[in-house]
Amino acid sequence: MYNLINRNISNIIALLKIGGGRHVMQYLNLRTNLATVPWPPTYQSKYIAFWAMGRKSTAFYRDYFALLHSPAQPFVPTVTALLPYGVHASFASKLCHMHSPHLPIYDNFVKQFYCFTPPGTGLSQLAKVGIYDAFLAALAAEYARVLATRELAVSIGVFRVTFPLAIPASFTDEKIIDSLIWGLMKIFHLSSPLVLPGNGVTIHPLQPCIVPNADKHYKGLQKRIKDFLANGLHIGKIMFTHDPSAPPIPDWFKQWCSKVGIEICFVEGYGNNRPGEHTDR
Repeated sequence: MYNLINRNISNIIALLKIGGGRHVMQYLNLRTNLATVPWPPTYQSKYIAFWAMGRKSTAFYRDYFALLHSPAQPFVPTVTALLPYGVHASFASKLCHMHSPHLPIYDNFVKQFYCFTPPGTGLSQLAKVGIYDAFLAALAAEYARVLATRELAVSIGVFRVTFPLAIPASFTDEKIIDSLIWGLMKIFHLSSPLVLPGNGVTIHPLQPCIVPNADKHYKGLQKRIKDFLANGLHIGKIMFTHDPSAPPIPDWFKQWCSKVGIEICFVEGYGNNRPGEHTDR
């Protein structure tokens, strides 16, 4: 599966370079200012935005940032840090990673890349913690194996050459693996080219969302595609999952795609990402 990253590294890097490499630079800014006392006034809001931690209670943020501001705390890859507020595996892994940047991060993209099935709702908190902790431990071991076998050595090297400020002390090899997975899965979900190993076919999957304002939805999609094109990504085809209940594709969008050389086609039953499922960091 790492061959998918290596074969798509140019498009992953092009995606990460969008906005002047903001994905990389925002992370570096958070790491650089982590030890600053006091934190810059906007540190917490930037942290929440980067790690997609919106819509939590004031108490949750208070306790989360109190833990983040305690470098003496012995952090290990466990989700128990936030247990008083429920089993927040993703947020807890990001908290642990910020203190120990060689630790892996858990989110929807990592879950999908490794085909991990989260614990069901019927399990106790203790059982859920055990499942998530076991996955994080396995993920840490897998990253160590990948680095030892150099399966992603070329892609990691391309990343470091492209982003020279991302030195190992502030942007670990483990974090680069995480960013490469993030970029690959972002490409998959946002209709950028994805080269499948073996047959060399390039596909561009996108499942249309069922939204009340179809025109607004497709204008947003057009803007995303323009961003990709402006940053050197080639998009030759967009494949939509056939969904009779989804809004029809507007004529103006079809005409624009034709003008810029993008083919629109449909495929039965392709993709399983639910409309509106959160997949950002």
